[in-house]
Amino acid sequence: MKKIFYLMILFFPVFLIAQTDWTILNSGTTINLNSVDFIDISHGIAVGDNGTILHTIDGGNTWEGVVSGTYNTLNDVCFINEDTIVTVGDNATILRTIDGGVSWLPITVGVYSNLISVDIDISGNGIAGGSDQTILRTDNAGNSWSITQTGYMGGGWQGTQMVDGDVGFVFGSNSIFQPFVGKTVNSGTSFSFYNFYFVQGGVFNEGKLFDGHFFDEFNGVTAGRRWDGLGCISATSDLNNWTTQHFPTPFYGIDFSTETDGYVVGENGTILHTTDGGIVWEAEDSGVYSQLNSVVFLNESLGFVVGDNGVILKKEPTFPPPENLIAIVIDYNSIIRLEWGAATRTEQRELLGYNIYFEGVLIEFVTDCPFDFYGPFAAGDYYFEVTAVYEEGESEPATVVATVVLNPPNNLILEAIPPNFILSWNAPIRGLEYYNVYRNGELEAEGLTGTMYIITEMIPGLNLFNVTAIYSGGYESGFSNDAEYWNPSDVDDTLIPINPKLLGNYPNPFNPTTTISFSVPQTSLFVTLEIYNLKGQKVKTLECGESLSTTADGVGYSIIWNGTDENNQAVSSGIYLYRLKVGNDFSETKRMLLLK
Repeated sequence: MKKIFYLMILFFPVFLIAQTDWTILNSGTTINLNSVDFIDISHGIAVGDNGTILHTIDGGNTWEGVVSGTYNTLNDVCFINEDTIVTVGDNATILRTIDGGVSWLPITVGVYSNLISVDIDISGNGIAGGSDQTILRTDNAGNSWSITQTGYMGGGWQGTQMVDGDVGFVFGSNSIFQPFVGKTVNSGTSFSFYNFYFVQGGVFNEGKLFDGHFFDEFNGVTAGRRWDGLGCISATSDLNNWTTQHFPTPFYGIDFSTETDGYVVGENGTILHTTDGGIVWEAEDSGVYSQLNSVVFLNESLGFVVGDNGVILKKEPTFPPPENLIAIVIDYNSIIRLEWGAATRTEQRELLGYNIYFEGVLIEFVTDCPFDFYGPFAAGDYYFEVTAVYEEGESEPATVVATVVLNPPNNLILEAIPPNFILSWNAPIRGLEYYNVYRNGELEAEGLTGTMYIITEMIPGLNLFNVTAIYSGGYESGFSNDAEYWNPSDVDDTLIPINPKLLGNYPNPFNPTTTISFSVPQTSLFVTLEIYNLKGQKVKTLECGESLSTTADGVGYSIIWNGTDENNQAVSSGIYLYRLKVGNDFSETKRMLLLK
């Protein structure tokens, strides 16, 4: 006898796990949470087993336990407005608050069923569903309830939804284990009922609906579980014909923020997302493996999920920051102008404007760019941040550094015009009026209104001159180039021409030794290096004779100074000047810094 084997092959939609922005929040409990609802981006309520009620006023960042007055399992919760909230639970439990969830009062109804679901429209009309196919209705925001039906054998309503003040739905199963939907068009006074099967490959599967979302009187999507534990998402446009997609895990909650953008949640931390009204569903990584029981979305980007073991998840919107932020310094140090490209505005994300931060402190809110920050400013770097402010929140900052440069005078020249000496220079910018003159690093004249200064006397030794420019606000530039004059104490004042043959020293800064390099056209000339402090006092003379080291090109020389004076005592840290003399008609001076 031939044996015939039948092989049943089940096909499920294939989906990839998408990386998303789900964050696990700290609920402060490990009790199973069965439902969550938010009235705005800040105020939310979660309910669960053992009469658990959690309350948040900061968008879910912190949750506070509230005394409910019951140990019955609470199965569903809904906001009517910011103050009025209703939750339902086992043993006909109905609790209501009118102070935003701080205190709760029980509402008595004439049934004994477990109440599993509730939804109340802003008009105050609402419905609650429970075991024994119980349906209750309210027309005063849950303050009192009347019985539409109860006492049926088997079945029950796991989910409810008010589309508006008149149209509402209940979702569950009937007495013969069919997915079951009830519709009211008179605020729950009476219902029409529709049963169907989860059909796959010609097989009619029994099961239960746990939640649903309808967009109007006829078009909706439901989430449920087949008799064999598989998950089902079913859609209809007339309540008589249903199309079902089958998945490996059952679903317990569904919500749509628009007619195209929706989520379902279920076992093993499953979250599916659709952006086309439920035709295609993509899995998102929740980061948990607990059963997820309820989902609510305030818009396409901001939503919350609760589940077993105290799980609360949050998906936050991503707010695009301003693009191409730049800083422009105007009039040298008078204004810093910030310019940027517009941030993204969509139908679901309303752009309100921009916050301007300076050195981490909020200084201005603007609705458009550019933004001018008025000085005047000293030379340096200034740090700015610009964020885009949306109706739902603030973006990450775009950052920029504005560098203010106060250019010094240039082309400083010292000329001997007996019996005086003349300093002259070029202005760094047009219209600048004030300058300071420094001799050997100390202020000699300030507030000069021209680009020339007359010197009537030279001190013995080194006379090193610099000029600074004074900008708006009294801010001073750095030093100009050097102009030098050497006045030997035992000769008359004569101007010694400078020939740039002194190459410099390395390292600079140094401790304790540095190598001074120079080049001379004739090695037979007498060469002397003298070290001075900034007061013009000689520190040491380095005789350049046999101690010279010749460089590779044969015309460069170097000598080492070990940071000591004529008595071979170590000198202190500071700026020192070294002067090269070649014969009787050449000298040049440079600076070096000794750091200890």
